[in-house]
Amino acid sequence: MDSFFEPLYKIANNDLNTLKLFLFKPNIYTFGRCVISAVVSQITLHQPERRDEVISWYKEVINYFLENINDENIIDSDIIAFIICDIADFYGRELKNEIINLYKADVVSQTICGSKNDLVKDLLLPADDFHKRKIMDIHERYNYFQRTIARNNNREDETDDDYLEEDEPYADYELINETPFVLVKSPPKIGRNDPCPCGSGKKYKKCCLNKE
Repeated sequence: MDSFFEPLYKIANNDLNTLKLFLFKPNIYTFGRCVISAVVSQITLHQPERRDEVISWYKEVINYFLENINDENIIDSDIIAFIICDIADFYGRELKNEIINLYKADVVSQTICGSKNDLVKDLLLPADDFHKRKIMDIHERYNYFQRTIARNNNREDETDDDYLEEDEPYADYELINETPFVLVKSPPKIGRNDPCPCGSGKKYKKCCLNKE
């Protein structure tokens, strides 16, 4: 979805309503809609003077979901969870009551955004720019794609021997099927709230965790 981020950000600068109407469309692929909310949340981080406008936008979106709570073609607990995460990214405490109502309606995928209590605590944290994404120009985005492709190609070329180095401590390995001496290196542990290792700038729980 990164390939659509900058174009959608340009649209959001001038026409938030169009993006809102797209979110309301039924039966749209979850990750096709979640990028809309991710873009809108970035407006508050890049243009803090528009915070009230964005807060109103999210209120309309949440109220739309609450008004159509029984329509399975509209309600998607994953997209609702992603929206809540995006609100938390800019510490949208003004939307606390609306978010609590979504949890009460049981339409939030908590495996994505966590429990109600944890989310409310996140909203009340001191605001910072940790989740502020760089808005790339076309040349920067092209170079980013080139680096990503090269990195993925390098991973495909790796062999099992790349993971077995004699100077590594055995604590970093695990047994396969309980057979002694058949070892592979354990992958590093990534927390749900850590930055995603793919370099998207999103939290792991909002990015590659949901693609595994």
